[in-house]
Amino acid sequence: MGTTGLMADESPTVATSESTREVQYTYVQKQDELEQKLELMEAETKHKEKQWERVIRDLQGELERLRIRVSQLELNEEVYRYDVSEFQTPNCQLPLQLSSQSSNNQARDAAGTSTSKKRMQLHDAIAVGRDALPHEIHLVRNQVNIHLKPPLNDRVPDLLIAEKFVSWMRDRRSSILLAEDDVTINRRPVSPVSLFCANIAENLANRNSGTIALLFCASLSVSTEPTSGPKDMMRVLIAQLLSYSSMKTKLNLEFMTSDRLEVYKNHKLKPLCDLFITLVGQLPAGTDVFCIIDGISWYEQQWLADLKVVANMFLYLMKNRLPKYTATLKVLMTSDKKYGNVAS
Repeated sequence: MGTTGLMADESPTVATSESTREVQYTYVQKQDELEQKLELMEAETKHKEKQWERVIRDLQGELERLRIRVSQLELNEEVYRYDVSEFQTPNCQLPLQLSSQSSNNQARDAAGTSTSKKRMQLHDAIAVGRDALPHEIHLVRNQVNIHLKPPLNDRVPDLLIAEKFVSWMRDRRSSILLAEDDVTINRRPVSPVSLFCANIAENLANRNSGTIALLFCASLSVSTEPTSGPKDMMRVLIAQLLSYSSMKTKLNLEFMTSDRLEVYKNHKLKPLCDLFITLVGQLPAGTDVFCIIDGISWYEQQWLADLKVVANMFLYLMKNRLPKYTATLKVLMTSDKKYGNVAS
């Protein structure tokens, strides 16, 4: 009787322990489920946060692109303003803001003149032909053959392997590189670096449609002619851009009214700079524009003021280049280290 009573007393305790274990097991299962759900929710939250970050970046990029477009239409006080006596409308604004006579001319041009014809009219206005790049390369090589003797590349490899030059070639951002040297001994019109620049431009020009090469040798445009110097440089660079557009991409030249052509025929530096900005601004994103100017220091004594206008134009373009929305502009200028105004 005593033993039986003891076993009866222990039975509720065993049942209670089993019930407690079941409750604990159920609790652990639910805890695991809740932790899994929490992990999933945290993962989804992080994913959504990344999506929103991308949306915010895209919106910020779009705002930046719109800001650039607006700034391109605004007037730059130092570089991109016509004199009132020449042209009263700010030269960075669209042709729709011209006088009523200009608007009528634009309408007639849009109706009856093809883009190809306008391109040829612009070539005629700036007085530089369609073969501007191969012509410039030929001029450099011809002058090298006349003035220099082999070996010609004893100093050039220093520039080719320089860290700054390699970075300038590879970087996806717009940039300006000034390479100074003293190879222009006795002020000869060309140097081994000149030949190097011509070869680089030719190689870049033979790349795919996403690469544009522009080349100008400053020493070959030094004379007493009023269109020499930086004015000639801008006309040649514009002609090379136009030639590229006729082969690989289409530039919108609807703004090229007869009034505009008359302005460009005068070969004034500021309108030419503005035209260069307009053409570069139309190039699509993913395009690399390599602008190589050899011997820029040749212009420092006679055309320093004009040279500063061109330098400011390039700096303006550097500040308004976004690889996602605009073409990348990479400028290389070579200079005699005896002359330091370009660097300053």
